[in-house]
Amino acid sequence: GPRDLEISHYTARGMAISRGEIVKLLSSGVLFSDPRLVAPLDAAEKELVAVLKAKDMGSAINLQDSEMLRRFLVARNIDIEPTVLMLEEHAAWRKETLPIALTDNIVAELKKGKAYHHGFDAVGRPLLVIRSRCFDPKERNLEDAIKAVFYQMEEAISVMPRGQTQFTIFYDRYNVSSKNTDIALMKGVIKTLGDNYPEMPRPFAECRVTGSATPARDRRATKRVWADCTCTPRGGWPGGSGSC
Repeated sequence: GPRDLEISHYTARGMAISRGEIVKLLSSGVLFSDPRLVAPLDAAEKELVAVLKAKDMGSAINLQDSEMLRRFLVARNIDIEPTVLMLEEHAAWRKETLPIALTDNIVAELKKGKAYHHGFDAVGRPLLVIRSRCFDPKERNLEDAIKAVFYQMEEAISVMPRGQTQFTIFYDRYNVSSKNTDIALMKGVIKTLGDNYPEMPRPFAECRVTGSATPARDRRATKRVWADCTCTPRGGWPGGSGSC
């Protein structure tokens, strides 16, 4: 029965890849769609679904969404018990947060232009732009500011092409200064991404890399958010990025 499942330690029993090899492979940053992870994820997903059914989580988590379940499994090194805990916390977050209501405060935050959906990158991933120069740490409400970013993020995800599993975030640090540096906002965004959108964000592409807002966390889900890379939206950037 479900209670007999070994959820305290996931084993690679009957697989062509060992537990240690799985962890090493995931640490290298491969995507959950990597062919070497197919067999471990097939077995782990069946085990995970059984545990979630036993916990009566079917109404809070879509147990038919294999892609989503596998993203969360990979975020927790294909370890069942931590994945179950992560999914329980994610379900509670979604129930409390989504859909994000367009209250006056959220609309006011959106008008500041801190984040906006800008079409797609060169390979077809939805593109979200975040602009440091629009940050106002001494004036904003942190909860509203984070929700406004994720309102735009959900808009980007809603137009994700069929078969696409990632979106790109371009972190625009042009004209960043001590007055508009908002480490609390970026930490909040990164934590929410790691906890609720595992494996979905392509590492941040930055126009000016400093790493000053990188939080000291060791999760793969958070590590994958930050990297030095470049990104060009499909069709190029519009003439000028506007002002705040």
